[in-house]
Formats: sequence, C-alpha cells, structure tokens
Amino acid sequence: MGRILLVEDSPADADLLCRTLAEQVGPGLDVVRAGSLGAATTRLRDDPPFDCAILDLSLPDGTGVGPPPEVGPATDALVTAGRAAGVEVQVTIHADGHALLDGVDETCPPHAVVHLLDRDGSAIHGLDTVVALRSALPRRSLLVVADPAQDDLALAALELGADDVVLRSAALRGELWHALRLSLQRRRLAEAHDTAARRDDLTGLPTRSQLMDELERVCTSMAQGGPESLAVMFLDLDGFKEVNDAFGHQVGDLVLRVDASRLQQAIRRADTVGRLGGDEFLLVVADVTAQDAAAMRNRVEDLITTPMAIDEGSAVLLGVSIGVVHTAT
Repeated sequence: MGRILLVEDSPADADLLCRTLAEQVGPGLDVVRAGSLGAATTRLRDDPPFDCAILDLSLPDGTGVGPPPEVGPATDALVTAGRAAGVEVQVTIHADGHALLDGVDETCPPHAVVHLLDRDGSAIHGLDTVVALRSALPRRSLLVVADPAQDDLALAALELGADDVVLRSAALRGELWHALRLSLQRRRLAEAHDTAARRDDLTGLPTRSQLMDELERVCTSMAQGGPESLAVMFLDLDGFKEVNDAFGHQVGDLVLRVDASRLQQAIRRADTVGRLGGDEFLLVVADVTAQDAAAMRNRVEDLITTPMAIDEGSAVLLGVSIGVVHTAT
C-alpha cells in the first residue's frame, strides 16, 4: 500500500478513518496525519514521499472569506476561478509575477501554498486544499472525503484533479479502502501507459511526444529567466535504408540501438536526445553557447560515422545529416 497522508482536522474522524483502513488493510499500513493544510504541506516537504493523500474539504486554513491574501513568502500562487463553485480555473499568478493561463498544472511550485479565489476575490471553501495537494502530488492518488451538502464542491474537486470523492458516511463504513485501491490501480495503469508512450520500444529513448514536452518546458523556462540559450539538433542517418535492404531489419534495429547509445554518450547529463521515428533523432541542449553547440555537433558526427561491426568480418558505415538551431535570450 505504501504511505498515506490523511488530512483531516477532526481527531475523532481521523481516528475512525485510520481504524477502518487498518481493519481492512491489515498490519503495515503507514498513515501520516495532518490536521490542516499548513501541516499537510509541511509533511509533503519534510517527509519521505507519499503514495496517496486523503483530504477533508473543511480544513481550518483551507478557506477564508474576505480580501485576497497577499502574494509573499507564505503564498506561492493565487488562483482565480471562473465560476462560483471553482470548477473552471482561469489563471494562476505566481509570486514572480508570471501568469499561467488555462489552469493549474505541474509548473506550479512543488508544495506551493495556493489560494483558490472566486472572481469577487473571496476564497472558495476547501478547494485550495485540492489545488495545493494535487500540485505537490501530481502523479499520486488524491481522494476527497466530503459531506452530502458539499456536492458542488465535490464536483469542483474532481475538476481540479481529485481522483475520487467519497461521502464521509460511506468512508466511515469502510468504503474508503475500496475507492482508494481502485484509485491507486488507475494511477499505476495510467503511469505505465504514459511511460510506454514516452519511451521508444527499440532504443529506450524519449519519443516525439516527450521531446516536444521537453522542448516546451525549456522554452517556458527561458521565458521566465531560466536558461539563457538553447540548441536543437535534428539528425537523419544517411545510408540507413541501404543497410536495411542489404542486411535486413534485424541489423537495422541493431544499428539504431547502437547509434542511440552513441548519441547519449555525446551529450551532457542535463541534455535530452530522443527518437522522432525511423532513422531521425532530435537533441535538446539548453544553456550552451553557439561554439559549444558546434563542438557537440562535430562530436555527434564523429561518433555516428564510426564504422559499426555487425558480425565477425562485417561492418557498416553510415553518414549523418545534422541541422542545428541555436538561440539565446
């Protein structure tokens, strides 16, 4: 099962939930309790990683009616909601002044203290807890325990990233474990599917999808004052089709795997190389001067054009076409 973070301000309800889970799961269950949003964010920052979180929407510091809180050391982001229930998030304003449109995603600071605000500037009860924990646990299960009168908030919690909502009465009857188990399994399956989609089966390199995500991440970081330069290199193996035709696809696959390994040797630890498809590869290299990018290009060419032994007495020799784009802020 792993570790569970239970965020519940009622000691009596927390005791009942822990006891119910222990009866169903058995020994070895590790439940860490937090009685407020502040305590939960501290736990997330200081404790070993959690596999899932269970949270109550009615936390003492999970809301507040009145003027918006000031952005400062204790508040990493303000989130403005589009509807009274907070279902549609419009913009996130970070402490550095950067505005992120169209919702909350993993660009939010880890363990951020986040306040979800309605358009009139008042805080929306409980939903900032969902935003904060989803930001801190982007790939972990997140369950909400709600009361029947909180239907609108429960739906909004799902829209903001909760995996499931369990009524408090049902949770205390033992249905929480069932919902938690299904949520964990869905997360594991989704993670496995995501990993498979982002890794090339043949070479183990990132796929086109992950390369585009990495390129977008670096460009966004540059716009926010991160890396000052970026080089993107497009590679196409010359003569690969002839190798496939002459020696067969098994040798062709071997050539791709070896050249993928060579490309990994040519780059730095922080750089990314991936396979776009066929015999095409892409390198994303941040914080590099034009001169260093040219040197890396030459190093890649030297490695790829080195003869490759395919069996005793036989070798193949490929060329490579490399296009390089370098930009600096």
